[in-house]
Amino acid sequence: MIEKERKPSWLSAEPAAQQASEKPARVKYQAVCAAVERRWRQRGPQKERMMQDVVDRLWDSFGKNPYSWCGFYLFSKDRSELIPGPQQGSPVSKGLGLESFCGKAAADKKTAIVENAPALGISLDGADAGAVSGIAVPVYVNEKPQGAKKAVTETAFGVFEATSSQPASFGETDRRWLEHLLRAFSQEPAQ
Repeated sequence: MIEKERKPSWLSAEPAAQQASEKPARVKYQAVCAAVERRWRQRGPQKERMMQDVVDRLWDSFGKNPYSWCGFYLFSKDRSELIPGPQQGSPVSKGLGLESFCGKAAADKKTAIVENAPALGISLDGADAGAVSGIAVPVYVNEKPQGAKKAVTETAFGVFEATSSQPASFGETDRRWLEHLLRAFSQEPAQ
């Protein structure tokens, strides 16, 4: 019996080239990607469950070192604020204005990294009051406009944020891997 060659999924592929000093984080991110991919294949993609899986797996790998908090903020129905979604660390219950760190990342449509928030005179959005550094990654879903046959547009539905009590905890490795992991949400039409 001849087995069909299995094509790797989008999550199995690595983002751009890595440097040797990035290896420990890269190995952890690879493990997170593999774990969530297996889980999503078994259960099928559902946005709420996928967000919780991402937060739980990242927290298991990076919680307390370097993450002091991680989670999603989701746009309200009228898109006037970001409301807390699945998260790990101290719980967040209040929404954020669009002028916040996460709101600006969503508006700019690109990942934002802050190495030392107190030195810049800003505060990060997560529940950790002692957060010094952070990363905010806009997250997109594909939406099919009503009545459209094939047209699909990519729409930001929220922002993933991770914070740390240590300065300069996030860099290019984190940006590449988090963007890579969160791209899963744009692989399936919104549910």
